Amino acid sequence: MVRSYYENYDTSWFKIVGIFNNKKEANEIAKKWKYFYLEKNKIFDEPKDWELSEKDIEYGNENWKESIEYNRRCAKYSEIQEFREVEVNEYDLNKDMTFSDDNLKIMNVDLKNLMVQWDRDYKLNKIIK
Repeated sequence: MVRSYYENYDTSWFKIVGIFNNKKEANEIAKKWKYFYLEKNKIFDEPKDWELSEKDIEYGNENWKESIEYNRRCAKYSEIQEFREVEVNEYDLNKDMTFSDDNLKIMNVDLKNLMVQWDRDYKLNKIIK
């Protein structure tokens, strides 16, 4: 699975880019999108010929990062600014991943114990029936 991760001052999230059964393809797609975000981040750089507009001056904006144009770009392309990384993870198919190492790291002990008990009872009931 290929996921891209994002973060801003409020929250963090991820998007599933794709699910692959070939690691080479997964790595290629991850690389493609990582370079997209890194390359397109240049859209927030100050253009060489940029000057304050009349409205910027009117509003008291003094530099590129305060300008109307910069803020317009931020609004249109915020996902590019919020991008953090692209990650490739391998997962076993047709397997309950509830007790995987990744999930256990974020699960509190009480919930884990309750879930283990539920899982055990579920499996026993399945055998009995």
